[in-house]
Amino acid sequence: MTDFLSFLRTESYKSGIALSIGFSLLAKLIAFASSLVLAALFGTSGEMDVYLYSLFVATLVTSFISALNSSVIIPESMRLAGQSGERQSQELVNFFLYAYAAAGLGIAAVFIPAPAEVFGVISRFDTGVLAGNERLLYSSLPLFPLILVSTLLADVLASRKYFTVPILASMANNVFVLFCVLAFHGRLGVFSALLGLCFAYAAQSVLLLFMLRRRLGWEFGLPSRLPSRKVLGNSLFAQLGQLATAVSAYVPMFLLSGLDRGTVSAMNYGRQAAEFPNNFITQQFSAVAGIKLNELFANKQLGEVDRVVVASLKGLSFVLVPAALFGAFYSREIIGALFGRGAFGPESVESASGFFRLFALLLPLYAANSIVARLFLSAQKVREVFWYQIAMNLLLAGLIVLFVDRFGALGYPSALLAFYTFSLFSAGFLCAHYFPDVGYWNGVRYLGRITAINAVILLFVAEASGRLLPASPMAAAVLGAIFYFGVLAWISLRLGINEDFKRVWTGLKGKITGSIGK
Repeated sequence: MTDFLSFLRTESYKSGIALSIGFSLLAKLIAFASSLVLAALFGTSGEMDVYLYSLFVATLVTSFISALNSSVIIPESMRLAGQSGERQSQELVNFFLYAYAAAGLGIAAVFIPAPAEVFGVISRFDTGVLAGNERLLYSSLPLFPLILVSTLLADVLASRKYFTVPILASMANNVFVLFCVLAFHGRLGVFSALLGLCFAYAAQSVLLLFMLRRRLGWEFGLPSRLPSRKVLGNSLFAQLGQLATAVSAYVPMFLLSGLDRGTVSAMNYGRQAAEFPNNFITQQFSAVAGIKLNELFANKQLGEVDRVVVASLKGLSFVLVPAALFGAFYSREIIGALFGRGAFGPESVESASGFFRLFALLLPLYAANSIVARLFLSAQKVREVFWYQIAMNLLLAGLIVLFVDRFGALGYPSALLAFYTFSLFSAGFLCAHYFPDVGYWNGVRYLGRITAINAVILLFVAEASGRLLPASPMAAAVLGAIFYFGVLAWISLRLGINEDFKRVWTGLKGKITGSIGK
């Protein structure tokens, strides 16, 4: 056990990113396998809509509360550990740990007397659909305290450079879900997925508590004092700002739940497939980069902040722009290949591919937004951007209502695309005001150049592959992928579009040449 825990620890941020991305890929592949199984078994149905909506509510509420982890708790605990000692750092975390557990139990208690009625208030589902799936609603309630506790524990370990812990925890969740679905779907239906999630989060919480105690000597006694007024004030401002974010996330699901049965399911499958690179690359990269920025600000190494931010923006743009454009262009073929079997028929493929196309285009915009958010959180600029956050999220909620009313279900991702494009530029003026030495606009200009280059290459390759294999869309997509990414790699090396990619290729080429020489 000691050897395993030692393996989880990494002292290097570069190796932290590499390990995080590697393990995250495996975790997301397992999660995606679970989605493929659920799609094949249950398709886009009313039961799946209720399952996904109940899971969404639990995730939304816990994410709203857990936003304090990265905005206040982790930066402050790292500052206390470095300046006042580990004991005070632990007391701060313990206060929020017990507060989270109490909050999760309290929220679940609100739903227990009549879950179908409560969900009927916070959704637009037909009452008969909710009443017929009440078991699903009940089984989602333990997730409120379990997700809150396990997420905070994983974030604390990650801040102590156990970078792989959150990803391994996520991997365990997905394994349990997949196992329970495969083993019990015949008798339990979609309920088997929620059963696996509840068991996974419970086991995860116990393991993470053990790790904190064993590896860091954590004391879980009741805190002897309340957090400072500054911490409580920052928490209040952070949550008020996050409330607008939660509202903007809740509005589209509320609206979609009132549309045709299967709409929520189709949106979920399309979005999950399109955002795979975001979950696999952006979230892990920005999480580790965020910890690096926390350290730089704590040690007042402000000169390094510019380098980390600009390098992150350029690296993510180089990787995600090709994925976004290729996914949008071949959305129908990709969704058909991934989900088009079993209960997931042609109508489901067509519906999900529309969502996939628009969500795919959001990938590089999500990445830029994530890096900017990490920059402001690491600098503890919570109050400074409070009103900006409120205004932007209210704008997003308004755009979603307007677009869904005008364009139907696809108005949701269309509104996101319009909003994040606007946010890409508005964030630049915010960065220029608070971080004049950070070259954010260099990253934006690089994103524009990469997008233009990739668009030209993709159009040329798609036309060529379509002419060679006009009768086979799937074969044209496969051939297009080979040509597109091959040509892109060759041009990138010839023009030096990304220095990191060039260094990796040069190193790999040297190793291959050396192996052949031996």
